[in-house]
Amino acid sequence: METRVEQLESRLAFTEMSLEQLSEMVYQQQRTIDTLQQHIQRLEDKLRAEQEGKSAFLDNEPPPPHY
Repeated sequence: METRVEQLESRLAFTEMSLEQLSEMVYQQQRTIDTLQQHIQRLEDKLRAEQEGKSAFLDNEPPPPHY
């Protein structure tokens, strides 16, 4: 019976260690996702601003001469 308890304790310790490692991995992945989302948002904002700037430039540009 004692051997069985020791095996269960060993499995429990391994399971707890694995859970901690997985939890840390998930935490790190979420930080990476958050950082990437911030980068994407900045790129979208920059692209939107550039497109708006081009649109304003094209609106003010005189039409090309006709031949």
